[in-house]
Amino acid sequence: MGVEGPTDVLTFEHGEIVIGADTAFANAAAFGQPIERELALYIVHGLLHLQGFDDQSDADSKEMRKMESEVLARCHPP
Repeated sequence: MGVEGPTDVLTFEHGEIVIGADTAFANAAAFGQPIERELALYIVHGLLHLQGFDDQSDADSKEMRKMESEVLARCHPP
């Protein structure tokens, strides 16, 4: 992937989504989120990648974060 260090989500073109559990637990603790919400975020993130969303540029990342928030608000209320 060309990114140094652990990752949270990997998405593959055939529909596979791989979640870094260690990263999920660490990030949930760091951001004060329940692990269920962090995992839901990773699943939504992977699904958005499968739908063609990208987060390589700042603008694309901002749009993807907006979509994540909208989906999570509908599926997993705060």
